[in-house]
Amino acid sequence: MAEIPGVETVLECFVTDKIKIDEAAFKVWIRGHTAAEAARYKEAFLKNILTNMNIVDPHDSRINVARRINRQECNEQFQLYEWLTPMLNSPPLFQTQSLYTLYPGDVTFMIQEYYSFDETVMRELLGKALSKGDGREVEDNSEMLRVQVRSVRRQFNNTKRIMKHVETEIQAVRASGRLLTKTILEMIQEDFCLPMELASQYLHMIETFKSRLNLLDFKFNNLSSSSALVDLRACSEWNSLSGVVMAMWGSEKSLELDLHFTDQMRQAKEALLDKETFSDIRKHILSSFKSTIADLDGAWSGGGGGGSIHLGTGTGSHHMQTTRKMMAALESNFNSIMKAIAQIGSGLQEWREVRDLFVDLNDKVLQPLDQADMSLEQVMILFSSMDKALSVSKKKQLPMWAAAWRKCVEAIKMLTEAQQQLGERSERERSNNKNKNKNKNKKNKNKKKEKNKKNKEKAEKTMRPRDRNSQFTRRQQGNLELEPLLSFLMFAAAVYIIVGYLFPLTGSILGVVFIAIHGTKFGPNSVPVSAGGHTVLLDGPPEYYLISFWLLTCLQIVLLLSNIIGPCSCDKRLHFSFQAFGIVTDFIYLVMVNTSVDKWPPGAKVQSPRIYFNASSLLMLTGQVVLAWGAYRLSGCGCERKRTSEEVYLRERARRLAHFGPVWAKLPQEQTRSVHVDYEDEELMTDEEVAEEVVDELVALYPNTVMAEM
Repeated sequence: MAEIPGVETVLECFVTDKIKIDEAAFKVWIRGHTAAEAARYKEAFLKNILTNMNIVDPHDSRINVARRINRQECNEQFQLYEWLTPMLNSPPLFQTQSLYTLYPGDVTFMIQEYYSFDETVMRELLGKALSKGDGREVEDNSEMLRVQVRSVRRQFNNTKRIMKHVETEIQAVRASGRLLTKTILEMIQEDFCLPMELASQYLHMIETFKSRLNLLDFKFNNLSSSSALVDLRACSEWNSLSGVVMAMWGSEKSLELDLHFTDQMRQAKEALLDKETFSDIRKHILSSFKSTIADLDGAWSGGGGGGSIHLGTGTGSHHMQTTRKMMAALESNFNSIMKAIAQIGSGLQEWREVRDLFVDLNDKVLQPLDQADMSLEQVMILFSSMDKALSVSKKKQLPMWAAAWRKCVEAIKMLTEAQQQLGERSERERSNNKNKNKNKNKKNKNKKKEKNKKNKEKAEKTMRPRDRNSQFTRRQQGNLELEPLLSFLMFAAAVYIIVGYLFPLTGSILGVVFIAIHGTKFGPNSVPVSAGGHTVLLDGPPEYYLISFWLLTCLQIVLLLSNIIGPCSCDKRLHFSFQAFGIVTDFIYLVMVNTSVDKWPPGAKVQSPRIYFNASSLLMLTGQVVLAWGAYRLSGCGCERKRTSEEVYLRERARRLAHFGPVWAKLPQEQTRSVHVDYEDEELMTDEEVAEEVVDELVALYPNTVMAEM
C-alpha cells in the first residue's frame, strides 16, 4: 500500500471462527430467564457428559472446573444475545450483517425462536389496542400467566412491530397509487424472514386485533359447547375463525373487507323481501333438506331407500317422531334464520363489525337451530341445501348476488365447524385440567395424611416408656383436668345470666321507690305513713344516690352482655382484668343498695325489700368471682394467652419436680403456676432426667417466653 505523506496508516486484523449459538441457552434467554438459570439447566447435560467420561467422584476437581466453564459460557452467550437483540428486531438486517459471523442455520433458528410466542400471552393481548398501557397491564399479569416479564415484553413488542409494519406498507402503497404486488402473508414472511406457518399465525392475530375480537364463549345443547377462541396453534388457516373471515370476506392484499361482497349481500337482502322469490327459495331449501334427512333416516333404520318418511314401531318410530318435531320447529324459525344470514353478510363493512359476527351468528342463527334439537350434522346439511337452492330455482338465470350468497353461506358453515372443533378442544382442555387439579388435590391430601401419620409415630417413639404405659396420654390428662373447671365456669356463667335478667327488674322497683320518695320530699302533699305507732313523712336519700344507682345498673348490663358473648365459650375467654372489674362493680352495687336503704326513714326501711336486693347482689357477686377465678386459672392475669392442654401437663410435671432447684429456677414464675392433677405414676417425682426433659420440651414449644427468662 502506498504511503500518503503526513498520514499514518494503522491496520488491525482480527481472525476468528464462526460463533456457535448454544440453542439450549438461547431458548432459556427467550423465555426471560437469567444466565445462572441457564447454567443450572445445562448442568444436567454436563453431568451426563462427565459420566460418559467416567468422572463420577463429586470431589473430583475436574467437575468444579467444568461447572465454572459452563457458567462462564452461559454468561458470554447471554451477553452476545443482548448485543444481537437490535438486529433481531429487523430480521433482514440480521441476515446480512457482517459484524458477527454466524452459521446460517443458527441465524434462521434465532429468528424463529425470537418471534415465537406463548398462546396464553397472545390470548391475553386479544381485544386490546396494543398501547403502552396494555403492554404494562399484560406485564403485570405475567405471574398469573406463568411467563417471565422479559418474555411477555418481547412478544408484545414483536406483535406490535409486525402489525405496524404491515399497516405502514399498505398506507405507503395507497399513497403512491400503486397496487400491492404481494399478499400480506407474503409480506410478513419475507420482511421478517418467518416460516409460512408462523407468518400465517401472525396474520390471523393482526386480523383479530383489527376487529378488537374478544374471547367469547358460546354454549349449545345438541351442538355441544364451543368457543369463539382464535386458535393460534393447532388449527390451519381455513379452520381458524379469523382465517375463515379473511379468506371468505376479506382481501389477500389489504386488511380491509371486500366491499363488493357487502354490496351484493345487500341486494340479496332486498331480494329476499320479495314474497315470490323468498317462497321459491324456501321451498327448494326445505325440500332438499327433507329429502337428505329422509335418506339418512332410511339408512339408519336399515329399511331400503325412499324419499319419504314412513312411520314405524319401536326405536325407529321414536326417532321419526323426533325428526318431525325438529322439522316443525325449523319451518317455524326458517324465515328469521334466512333474514339473519342476509343481515350478517350485508353488515360486514369494517373489521370492527367482525367482533359482533360471532354474537349475531350464535343468537340469530345457531340458537334457533339448537332450539329445534338439530345435531351438528343436520345443521351442515341445512347449510348445504341453502348453498344449492339458487341453482335449482325456477329462474333461468342466476341473480347477480348468487355468488355472494353462496360465499356467505359457505363461510357461516365453516365458522360453525371451526367453532365446534374449538369447542370440543376447549372442553377436553377443561376436563383435563379438572382431572389434573383433582388428582393434584388428592395427592396433596394423601401426602398430608402420611406426614401427620409420620409425625404421630415419631412423637410416640420419642415418648418415654413410662408415659406410654400410663393410664392417660398427655392430652387426655390435660383435658381431664380442664373439663370440670370449664363445666363449673359455664354453670356459674348461667347463674350469673339468670341473675342478670332479674337485676333490671329489681333496679326498676328500687328506682320507682326512689322517685316516689323524692317526689314527696318536703312537699305540701307528703304522704303520712304509720310506723311503730308513729306517723311520719316519707323522706329519702339525696339525688346523687339515684344517679349513681342507675349508672351502676347500666354498667352491670354491659358486663352481663360481655360475659354472654365471651366467657360462656369454652375456647375463648375474656381476660382476668375484665372479670376483676366486674367484681368491683358488683361490690359497689351491694354497698350502694345498703347505703341507700339506710338513708330511708324508719317506715320506708320496714317496707323496703332489702333482703331481696342483698340476695340478688350476693348472687351476682359470687358468679363474678367464680368467672374471675376461672379466667385467672386458664389465662393468668394481664394479657396472657390461653394455655393448651399439653402446656398445662408440662407445667404440672415441672411443678412435681420443684425440689430440683436449678431446673425450676430456669422457668419464669408466671409460667410455673401449679395445676392440681393426680397422676398414678409417682416415679416422676424422683427422676432428675425427666426434669431436664420437661425444660427441653418447654423451650421447644415456647422458645420466646422460656428462653427470654433462662
